[in-house]
Amino acid sequence: MHKHYFRLFLCFFLLSFSFSNSQTYPIDTFKIKGANWDLVNPFLLVLEDKNNEYNVNDVLKKIKNRVFNSKYSKSSYWFLLPIKNISHDNLSLVWSFYNNNFGLDFYNVTDHKNPKFELKVNSQDTLEKRAFLSRSIGYPFSLKPFESKSILVKIYPENTNLIYFLSDVSTTEDVLFWEINYALIVGKYFGYIFFMF
Repeated sequence: MHKHYFRLFLCFFLLSFSFSNSQTYPIDTFKIKGANWDLVNPFLLVLEDKNNEYNVNDVLKKIKNRVFNSKYSKSSYWFLLPIKNISHDNLSLVWSFYNNNFGLDFYNVTDHKNPKFELKVNSQDTLEKRAFLSRSIGYPFSLKPFESKSILVKIYPENTNLIYFLSDVSTTEDVLFWEINYALIVGKYFGYIFFMF
């Protein structure tokens, strides 16, 4: 009888160990070498700012958490993305956020002692006012070969109580390719519907 429990325990232990190893993410730096489809979420450090009172220096001292659960909240959130170009090419990149209910402030904090404000983007801005012309809210930046950067973004809710978004970093060419194809597909779809009736 005891052998049966021991075998069951051993089987459970080995399965859980192998499953936990397959679910781990690298947690240091998001590495990019060109067009990319991976989400950056596993690489982000997160800090909730419940009273909207933190400045960049406060955030850099406090930000340590890697777990972000979207929830109903009036809080602002700070996200830190360490990123590195692992290619031999200069990369023109866009950090895209796919939601239309918040504003974002971007900072270059590569030099933690001298953080630099880069860009303020609002989901209500017209395309002409955005730094990157796309449906998503985007932050364009560049990386030289093997260059690393740390980018800090403050996300604050506007006309919503929910912070939820998908986020990725890819080349400007890749993002524009998908934007053009999306417009073509939607145009064809509505064109077919229009001609059917």
